[in-house]
Amino acid sequence: MPGPLANISAATTPQFMRGMTDATFRKYKWLAMLKALGRVTYGNSGTRVERVVKYRQNQLRQYEDGSGINFARVARHKRAVQDWAAYIMPESISRKDRLMNKGPEALVDIFADKMDQLSKEFTDQYHSQFYVDGNATGYENCIDGLETMFSISGAATNGFVGTPNDTYAGISTALQASGGSWTTSSGSTTWPLNSGDPQYDFWSPMVVLYDATGFDITTATWAARAEEVLRFAMTHTDRNASQDGRPNVVLLNPEMWRKYKNLVAGKERIQVSRGEGLSLVSMGFTDTMNIDGAEVTSEFGIPSNTGYGLNFSRMELKSQNADLFEFIEPTFHQDHDADLFFMAFDGQLLIDTPRDHFKIRNTAGT
Repeated sequence: MPGPLANISAATTPQFMRGMTDATFRKYKWLAMLKALGRVTYGNSGTRVERVVKYRQNQLRQYEDGSGINFARVARHKRAVQDWAAYIMPESISRKDRLMNKGPEALVDIFADKMDQLSKEFTDQYHSQFYVDGNATGYENCIDGLETMFSISGAATNGFVGTPNDTYAGISTALQASGGSWTTSSGSTTWPLNSGDPQYDFWSPMVVLYDATGFDITTATWAARAEEVLRFAMTHTDRNASQDGRPNVVLLNPEMWRKYKNLVAGKERIQVSRGEGLSLVSMGFTDTMNIDGAEVTSEFGIPSNTGYGLNFSRMELKSQNADLFEFIEPTFHQDHDADLFFMAFDGQLLIDTPRDHFKIRNTAGT
């Protein structure tokens, strides 16, 4: 297409659309699910978040009539402790900028829509924090994201999972860190298969290694094993024998999601979840499938070769602000010759117990 003559270009301005098209903001399932379930709370206070966790039960014993009874005291509780996290997104508009942007030549009113723009950008970048390791160096003031609880010390001997070795809310995720026992076979622990005492794994999330040696499908890739791995994860995260302890959403890295869809394509028993009641589909997210009662989908920002099985009913996003994010109104500062303002979040992500969730990865973790 030929361009305009030189004199036309010099004498005529292009036609710009008023306003601005924002192509950076993504619609995230995390926040939508938490909000829909009423798991976002506001106006929280205090110096930090502390809660009492029940980790063990008294033991059922057989009894012979007339025999002596030992009335022992039973310690049932531990205290989980998390510090508040804080994020800010500061910005300024100089007095000079406002003078140049105030007339009819302004295609976008950079001052008037600042709250809307900061809110979108803050949400877009804040969402990635759900996956950070709050124990890692450099993340001390971040929320305790999923990776705060999913570290392992290597592959377990049972050929399916990794061995938990993290610390979440000040409590070890390691198996048997608080006592108890689990079924063994040939001297090796079979966890999470079979059964054991509640305190053995009350704080231990399951990390399923899709390239481990125990699966029936011999090709050790996600593309071949995705369905078997997900069924294993769903079955054994449900070792609490309670419906409210099951993950309700599985979020996969987009490339893992693509391979999963390829694997199950054409299988009538894996249906798109239309969902009765609250579901991702009911909230407008139609890119989901269903397996064993959980919606499977993808989410932007999940690391490669990684997936998470999450029970959104057993977590809470606590904000210290009146809203999830707080917009600090512009204030003119003479020393900056500018209006200064920012968006902020102060709060924390709480997970009731790590054992209600699982992670999927390969053995190498890459």
